[in-house]
Amino acid sequence: MANTLKFGNGEWYGKKDTILAYNDENNNYKPLPFDFSRGSSATVVNKDGLIETVGSGEPRIDYKDNSKGALLLEPSRTNLITQSESFSNSYWAKARLTATSNSVISPDGTLNASKIFGDGSNSWKYINRNGFSLINQNYYTFSVFAKADTLNYVQLILSGATAENYQNFDLLNGVIGSGSNVFDAKIETFVNGWYKCSMTVLATSTATTDLFIDLADSSTMSRAGSFLTSGGIYIYGAQLEQGSYATSYIPTSGSVVTRLVDSLMLKSFQNTILNNGVSPFALFLDLQNYKLESNGNTGLNFYDESINYNTEGRAYLYNTSAGFGQGWNDNPVPFTNNSSVKLLWNYTSSTEGYIFSNGTKGGLNSGTATSGFDYLDLKGEFNTLLINQILIYNTALTDQEAIALTTI
Repeated sequence: MANTLKFGNGEWYGKKDTILAYNDENNNYKPLPFDFSRGSSATVVNKDGLIETVGSGEPRIDYKDNSKGALLLEPSRTNLITQSESFSNSYWAKARLTATSNSVISPDGTLNASKIFGDGSNSWKYINRNGFSLINQNYYTFSVFAKADTLNYVQLILSGATAENYQNFDLLNGVIGSGSNVFDAKIETFVNGWYKCSMTVLATSTATTDLFIDLADSSTMSRAGSFLTSGGIYIYGAQLEQGSYATSYIPTSGSVVTRLVDSLMLKSFQNTILNNGVSPFALFLDLQNYKLESNGNTGLNFYDESINYNTEGRAYLYNTSAGFGQGWNDNPVPFTNNSSVKLLWNYTSSTEGYIFSNGTKGGLNSGTATSGFDYLDLKGEFNTLLINQILIYNTALTDQEAIALTTI
């Protein structure tokens, strides 16, 4: 079961617009690159657990919760907050607290995180920004990095087009507290006691919405219910984005910033890599933390570009001359958020292929390919993919091999 092409699994080499695959047989990087594209800079968690920014077109190998790293492919998102780090700036209104910049090392490893500290009065204490225009029946996610100081809790609020939505977070134990009218909430561990706290809400009208970061006195505090006399926490990296989950941090310093979509393509898929037309082959994908946009779709499809799967994760094998695409749309194991999924398409002939996922054989996928597939395309167009590994074999696998390879 010797593979022809191995991509990932801890062996990464990338530069602008290119990322290479590894050849096990001679222990070097195969000189057949995947074309990578992203028309903007973006952030990623490096081997030291710190957030770093990479330039336009540079692939992101993300090491958060994965010592081997995984290629991060995300959809395009915009941070609607235009001062994501400078909380002492007049952009942020303050009530009964002070915000001091450059107070502690942030998750990016530099001295640029802020401290917000209550003034000692017996009233609600917060930092906020008003005037975000949210669209009815769209999901929005508000996130901020927070770290305990003399206080251990923070409360996030969105108020306006989203009713009175709030969520508490415990910064001492790294757990989610109580909340109200929140579609989803998440707390993620970062280095040096930092947590990324996020809440997702559904806009129930098209209206102006305000957001708040509150000093909280417990993980069960009611909306704007804190009356702490003193104390504070550290904060960094606020983000408001349209979407049903938080994506990687998008820094801003005076204007909205958009991170564009990540795309990975392997051109001349069979003729270049396998050099054998439509002979049998197998394609294996190991995906980690697959994120699904909240639109009712629960599959990752390889599909014909002419078919409108505009709400699915985009990934397909395609033959341009024959107008033929192969869909991985008969998965025996459904996808869920934050799941690990191992998929294999066992291509046994030009008209037959079987799907295996997480150790289970699925149904027959048939097609009418008359020549080799032109490209393999994976894109974080609507969902986030963390790709641990891609394997391509120049022969079909047995059912037993396919099951063993895809078993979690």
